[in-house]
Amino acid sequence: MFELMRMSLNGALLVAVVCVLRLVLGRRLPRTAFVVLWLAALFRLLCPIRLPFGASVWRLLEHRTIPTVVASGALPSAPHVAPPLSEAVGAPWEVVWLAVAAALLSLVAVLYLRGVIRARWAKPLPCGAYLCGEIAAPQVCGVLFPRILLPEDVDEAALPYILLHEQTHIRRLDNLWKLLALIAAALHWFNPAAWVLAVLLSRDLELSCDEWVLRKLNGEQRQDYALSLLAIAERPAGRSLLTSGFSQNPLEERIRCIMNGKKKSMLAVAGAIVMTMCTVAAFATDAPIGLLKDKVEFSVGPSIELRGEEQLELFTAEEYEVYLEEQKAELQQQVKDGVISQETCDNTIADMEKILEGIKAGTATASKPFVTKDGASMTYTFTTPDNLDEDEPYFVSYSVSEDGAIVAHASVPEA
Repeated sequence: MFELMRMSLNGALLVAVVCVLRLVLGRRLPRTAFVVLWLAALFRLLCPIRLPFGASVWRLLEHRTIPTVVASGALPSAPHVAPPLSEAVGAPWEVVWLAVAAALLSLVAVLYLRGVIRARWAKPLPCGAYLCGEIAAPQVCGVLFPRILLPEDVDEAALPYILLHEQTHIRRLDNLWKLLALIAAALHWFNPAAWVLAVLLSRDLELSCDEWVLRKLNGEQRQDYALSLLAIAERPAGRSLLTSGFSQNPLEERIRCIMNGKKKSMLAVAGAIVMTMCTVAAFATDAPIGLLKDKVEFSVGPSIELRGEEQLELFTAEEYEVYLEEQKAELQQQVKDGVISQETCDNTIADMEKILEGIKAGTATASKPFVTKDGASMTYTFTTPDNLDEDEPYFVSYSVSEDGAIVAHASVPEA
């Protein structure tokens, strides 16, 4: 559940940034640039994969986004990989989230299947489209085998423009992006940013599709295209976020873009590319693991045992002593290569020597290196002060050190 909240927060930040850019630069840059940014935000909402990058904005914000967790537990005899952040979210909330998400996903599936069945029963036409008496405006239905559906009383003069528009939707897989946006909104139903993304992505897909079509039209054809759009818009057609249609978005904005829009200059195109790349690099990536200095603190007591994702293999004192010597040589080499400073090297070695003393005294444990879900090699250490009484409440703080170790420190509360 914690991972879902992380994805939701990351996606919400990118959605907010795209909304601001769209408001400020929407008329100056090609609309396709904003479609790419919406798809990047969609990726953040749906994909749990982390993309570490040194220029990520999360490098600056990560320490402010990690919540303080309150829990209770007993000192673990064998520590685990991750601190129990999932304990911050109670089971009742998980049940509510799952129930609402399942209901919304079922609704999306029903609407999608309804459209597919409607398209399956449509009558084929010589132009490659299909005639459907159940719709009032042209639309593309389906993802795997999309079909262009036309109403029975479609204007033949507007038909070439309609087909060109809908074929552009099919080539760009626009129905797939709309379907994924609705799935993201269903999974993140508690996050308003997910719904904003679904609505604005649908609108910008239509505006971007208009831009693509207009590249192939001259001045007179551009006017005819706008008139065709007006004629279709007069029909009482219901809008759907699951289909791509010739007239499914706010009409005024589309007509203005068609009639006033000019071919974007090379400067505008270059600006759009730079803006898209910088925004994606800064807001669609994660802070590198080795740069995290964050700490998560929570109080523990004698009732609930701390739990993590997997059991780790611990060092014996003899094994850790050998490991320490190997790390000393590696750290010194990193100093020579300019990767770390001598001070960092000395501090890291001093900390590891204290851990070795703690292992020998029975007040510390250390795991052998393991690979995380992000592909990073890390270790886990747990140290306890000499005056710790396991029958009394104490505090545990987790942090990620410069050498990539997950460190847990137990301490007694101040009087």
